Amino acid sequence: ELLFGNQVPNWFQDPKSNEWSSEPLNVMTVKKLIITGDESYGQKKQNTEEEEGQKITYKEYETRAVGVLENPDDDSAYCVYMNIDALEDIEKEIKKARKESTFSTGAKTYEQALVYVTDINDSAKISKDLRDQGYQTSSPSDWLESMKETAKMIQGILGGIGGISLLVAALGIANTMMMSIYERTKEIGVMKVIGANLRDIRKMFLLEAGLIGFIGGAVGLVFSFIVSLLMNTVLKDIISMALGSIGGGYGSTISRIPLWLAAAAVIFATAIGVMAGYYPAKRAMNLSALESLRNE
Repeated sequence: ELLFGNQVPNWFQDPKSNEWSSEPLNVMTVKKLIITGDESYGQKKQNTEEEEGQKITYKEYETRAVGVLENPDDDSAYCVYMNIDALEDIEKEIKKARKESTFSTGAKTYEQALVYVTDINDSAKISKDLRDQGYQTSSPSDWLESMKETAKMIQGILGGIGGISLLVAALGIANTMMMSIYERTKEIGVMKVIGANLRDIRKMFLLEAGLIGFIGGAVGLVFSFIVSLLMNTVLKDIISMALGSIGGGYGSTISRIPLWLAAAAVIFATAIGVMAGYYPAKRAMNLSALESLRNE
């Protein structure tokens, strides 16, 4: 009796045409299933194999499917399960047919073992403990740590580029506000003469600087949402292929911008604008009223 992983029925092909079937084989309705050690079974040399000039005849075992696993997203989807004692008998018969040694020490050996944890957060610690005992391990946590290191490196590079862009933007806002003060020097003098509060003058320029930062942040946010939408639709297949080549990426959302991050980005841009405009606003507040009125 065989229990099939849900991907295995896709592997059957017609030996007469040597073409893969476009549809998965319905293993539950197949009238006859054969297990054999002959890799050329069903072809011209049925049940025989030429090895070192000897004719090898393999025994055939009739079997049947008892079920297909429900779409598990793990290695079990690509495996077929059967009784281990029956499998050992088949392996012994194959070795006899090939005239290989069937000597056994009585101890069973396995190529690998699957370890399941109750809490996914414990997988990294258990993997480390097994490696300390001399075993080789592979777990999603190992892949996740590797991806985290790669992500940190990418974030560092992008963070450096973003930091430079931020500095340039702050200098641009400060320069714009300084030019605005030079162009409106006389207006500042008039406001002071008619009794405007010095703090109100500073607040006015800080508000302008904050608006510049807010508008810039909002425009950048809209642009980011457009790029994110393109990455998840038009460019999804291309990016998934690139991510798949380094360990994953299929069937997932590539780009996601949380609402809290969008709000924080706009607030941060506004704060940068206010900080960049602080010195120009202070300079406007400290301008002499008489000197301002004389300015042309």
